[in-house]
Amino acid sequence: MGRLKIKRTAKQLADKTRKDYDRLNKRRRKRYREDQKYRQSCKSVSRITARKSSDNQSPELQRQAHCKSVVGNLVQYAERREIVEDGELTGRTQHTLTSRELAPLLGLSHVVMLHKWQRADKFPRPTVIASTYRPHAGVYTIPQARALIKVMIRHYSTKSYLSVLDDTTITDLFAAMD
Repeated sequence: MGRLKIKRTAKQLADKTRKDYDRLNKRRRKRYREDQKYRQSCKSVSRITARKSSDNQSPELQRQAHCKSVVGNLVQYAERREIVEDGELTGRTQHTLTSRELAPLLGLSHVVMLHKWQRADKFPRPTVIASTYRPHAGVYTIPQARALIKVMIRHYSTKSYLSVLDDTTITDLFAAMD
């Protein structure tokens, strides 16, 4: 006679798998924290994988190159919208960019990242109100967008992501809106 096999529910199996992974990840984190060679090898493997998937260019260089390619030609990506002041249409139109239009120009894959930065006060929200597909939506003017992209070009020369710790860049971004 063999061992009696115990039937487990899906939840029990998931819990067991989670416990196994937690134990394994705890060991990995400890080794990563304590072993300098292991940490360097993990980082180099991660960089190699990232470069293979991105045509041998680091994310910083890709974003920086993309920003440089669009900064001089922003009108091509902007739409002419009617400006709103004091809740009334002014009749004055201007080339503007919504957050959704600005995000790819900053090298972001999706507008959600820009919205996260705005909620975390890492990136300025639009200050100009215009009539778009949404009535009275915030938009960036071309000079504002150009200044923001130039700040991000400088930032991408050293980093690929905007962190809360990047005080200088965040200060420059908010100053670019003036």
